[in-house]
Amino acid sequence: MSSLSISELSLQTGKATYDPTILQEIIDQAEREITGWITSYGLTVASGTIKAASSLLSKAGVYERMHFDTSLTGDSLKYQKLSDKSKELRLAARDLILGIGFGSSSSTSTVVSSNVKHYVIQVNP
Repeated sequence: MSSLSISELSLQTGKATYDPTILQEIIDQAEREITGWITSYGLTVASGTIKAASSLLSKAGVYERMHFDTSLTGDSLKYQKLSDKSKELRLAARDLILGIGFGSSSSTSTVVSSNVKHYVIQVNP
């Protein structure tokens, strides 16, 4: 079972118009990537952190889907903005997983949390 639901992703992105099957695949792919990072680095990560990272990566997946959506054909500025947002979210998710895993001090956790808030604010103005 996914740590992030389709309805949560729809609410966060405003993309309730996408078929639920598409959104579930985006969530599943995000969680496969997170599992890969955790496994590769031998990390122990709290479920709340995994859900936050899943949310960030799933949003990136929605932006990537929008990037290839035919309604944007010919609009290079929109393509670039979606690509930039996707990259930003992917980096935030990776930093969240790797940052929490590498440090156990409260100062490390605080830095990671403030970075995540920064990313979320930029994505949801």
